[in-house]
Amino acid sequence: MPVLRERACARRLHIHPNSARYRLDRWTELTGHDVETVDGLSASVIAPEPSR
Repeated sequence: MPVLRERACARRLHIHPNSARYRLDRWTELTGHDVETVDGLSASVIAPEPSR
């Protein structure tokens, strides 16, 4: 994710930019969906909720 968008994302979530990067990297690791690509972002948005 470009640094400026990463900072804007962190600002909106009221977290440190490094935390935003970690969470996005962790999402990619757990789901296999890379939110930095159109396909990965689309898959993340429409992904079903996990069972509890």
